[in-house]
Amino acid sequence: MPVAMGPYGQSQPSCFDRVKMGFVMGCAVGMAPGALFGTFSCLRIGMRGQELMGGIGKTMMQSGGTFGTFMAIGMGMLIRAVVVYNIHPLPSFLAHVL
Repeated sequence: MPVAMGPYGQSQPSCFDRVKMGFVMGCAVGMAPGALFGTFSCLRIGMRGQELMGGIGKTMMQSGGTFGTFMAIGMGMLIRAVVVYNIHPLPSFLAHVL
């Protein structure tokens, strides 16, 4: 299937670019709750100073990495299936809404 060209000659992003974009977006979104949950859990067990910052950073990276992985899978594969293969992601009884 040929790739559609935009009005100024640019092509659509590749599947790998979509996966990267999904991972980066997922990391950004996942780090926010990681900071909140990490702060509360570290303060609850009595961490202070450098130990507190390390605990919060570890929780942020874990949360961001986990959510980023799922977003990379979702963004890369779902958008690829919708755009390239023209598969509608919604069930048939909801397809008329769009």
